[in-house]
Amino acid sequence: MVQSDKFKSDLVLTPDQITRLEEVYQGLRPKLTAGKEELDRLETGLSKLIAEGVAPEGDVMKMVDQVEHSRAELAKSRTLMIYRMHQILNVDQRAKMNALHDRWEQERRQVRRSPSK
Repeated sequence: MVQSDKFKSDLVLTPDQITRLEEVYQGLRPKLTAGKEELDRLETGLSKLIAEGVAPEGDVMKMVDQVEHSRAELAKSRTLMIYRMHQILNVDQRAKMNALHDRWEQERRQVRRSPSK
């Protein structure tokens, strides 16, 4: 997470902040990884269930509930990580990080809109 030298220099992170940010990331990484794997597994199962088209609607809704619960748990873990990281940054660093994130999101959206070659 905090491996990017550009990220470190853009935010003017102190060595202590780098260490603490990495600890937050590494502390939640296993939970995020497991959550993503679980979500992927459940989504695959739901897709298969829908594609087969023979399961009772109640079974499909149960699977949908499981998928959405997994998605919500993953989002909560990610939000908690971001919150903990924000607590380590000062006000100026938070503003810079938000600007960097906005720019990254904008670039990502432009890539999605670009026609494939």
